[in-house]
Amino acid sequence: MNILFVCTGNTCRSPMAEAILRAKNLPGVNVQSAGIFTQDGMPMSEHAYKLVTAHHYPYTKHSQMVRPELIQWADHILTMTQSHRNQLRQLYPEARERIETLAAFVGGEEQDIQDPYGGTYDTYETTFQQLTSYIERLHQKIGGQ
Repeated sequence: MNILFVCTGNTCRSPMAEAILRAKNLPGVNVQSAGIFTQDGMPMSEHAYKLVTAHHYPYTKHSQMVRPELIQWADHILTMTQSHRNQLRQLYPEARERIETLAAFVGGEEQDIQDPYGGTYDTYETTFQQLTSYIERLHQKIGGQ
């Protein structure tokens, strides 16, 4: 199973989600992250990096832009916001059924995950904890498929 997390810049939310899920070492589960509005090679934000490394999670060092190859690769494309979901569904209508918000996919209400970009460490930590909760539910949902 291939899972792609998507946010805006691929420097905060989606790489944190990727690192949290990757740390679970689920057999047969491959994970990547990408951004809708980013450039390839941007570093992870400082606070996101500190949180990921403090938990000893593996992380992607640099951003990548959403590309058709990534959309084709992914079995599930999980976005951080409804806006991301809507944009991707418009850009990739053939993948519409595989594109959902992370919150909705794990059975939660349709809720956007706060963008901590430019915020304090505490703001990032709040987002990190929210992502951790959703990823735990994702782990329960997909198991080791």
